[in-house]
Amino acid sequence: MALRFDLPPSDEPDAGSDPADLALASGLRLWAGLRDASVTAERLAWLSLVAKALDLAQLFRVDPASTSKLGHAAGHRLVLELHAQVHEICRPLVRSGGKLDGDARADSRSRLRLYLVWCIRNESQLLSELGSRSTLEDLFEPATARRLIADLGEARTDYEQVYGQIPEDSDQELALDRTRFEAEVRSRRRDLEQVLEELGLSPLRDALARALTGEETRNATPTFPSTVRILDGGGSASARRQLREASLGFAYPAYSAASLRLHGSGLGLSIRLGMISPDLAERASTPASELVPLLNDILHRLAILESVLVDDA
Repeated sequence: MALRFDLPPSDEPDAGSDPADLALASGLRLWAGLRDASVTAERLAWLSLVAKALDLAQLFRVDPASTSKLGHAAGHRLVLELHAQVHEICRPLVRSGGKLDGDARADSRSRLRLYLVWCIRNESQLLSELGSRSTLEDLFEPATARRLIADLGEARTDYEQVYGQIPEDSDQELALDRTRFEAEVRSRRRDLEQVLEELGLSPLRDALARALTGEETRNATPTFPSTVRILDGGGSASARRQLREASLGFAYPAYSAASLRLHGSGLGLSIRLGMISPDLAERASTPASELVPLLNDILHRLAILESVLVDDA
């Protein structure tokens, strides 16, 4: 089956004046620009970045009254990660002073292809783990729920009033759920393999695997900016260095604080004038004013990158 792009609805949503709504409308226009375009590795990588920007725009449209410090931390971390990825792909254009000459254009296209393969490899590794026998046995084992029910005895009703109903699936139901889950994992893996095969990216996938094997043994999966440096013969870069090279050095304190909150490794308490309380977001707070400008910068860079997507032919 040939790959082709799906497109957003033809009716553009009313952006209004909300910054997040405007960012969402900009992202949708970029997506719509793929109309009648053939699927190439460069366009697919670019659309992946656009999709992540659209997801952030939707996140920032959440009712400010429901904003939490955790949600703000997630938004901050995600927009900075995406900004660093886009900056890394745009680096050749930055070095050329914005001139779309042959070398800068070719290098940008090469980085887009690498980004696509890097994303597919990361997702494929997760799917391999999810589809492994040990993971499936953990996901679809009945012993935990049955043991809890047996231990609770007559107290089960009181327990479920507080914590909700205990799932009590039969062996047949669990087997059916497992079969469906395995089928979904296999289907997604086939889709990813189709992309690699149709776009001729299997050799790049294999080269990336060879380059990252040792690095992944020592550390977690390298970020995309670190991956570029590893393939160029250098070492992985710290988060602080990646932000600094993306002209976002000022954001490192917020990035680090967001990491603490997302990992649950910080205290999460406010200590003011000797008074201690949970550190919660104020009802009137919103991430839009702080984070949407960064998102708009990402969208602007993606609009510039759009010019390197034209087929060489």
